[in-house]
Amino acid sequence: MRLLAAAVTVALATACGPSELKVSMKSDNNSGQVGFATIEDLGEDIRVVIETTVPITGASPQLAHIHEGSCGEIGIIRAGLSLLEKTGDKTFGSTSVVKMTFKDLKEGDFNINAHDSSDPSIYVSCGEIPKP
Repeated sequence: MRLLAAAVTVALATACGPSELKVSMKSDNNSGQVGFATIEDLGEDIRVVIETTVPITGASPQLAHIHEGSCGEIGIIRAGLSLLEKTGDKTFGSTSVVKMTFKDLKEGDFNINAHDSSDPSIYVSCGEIPKP
């Protein structure tokens, strides 16, 4: 009986897919800002936690968004994220809850972008969101 219960648990976990995605944030426009974002499935929402290094441009808060497309071909903003702010001597971070689902992420190509604090049209860090 225990073996059957364990098999059902494994099958359900596999069928439901991941509950968390890891996004590697890479430096853009020689900013030096790198790190990770974690996306957690909350059902009708997702939680996005970003942790990066401080960009060489300074320690001012930065805009961050989920955009359609890839880092090489950034599309429209799909969701705004909380400002990236200094969380330590050499780190920036933010936590946001966004009205998107893992199903939304499966149906399109998306990326997370951090914008330069003095010129938001310049992207300083980008990570492509993998399909769940």
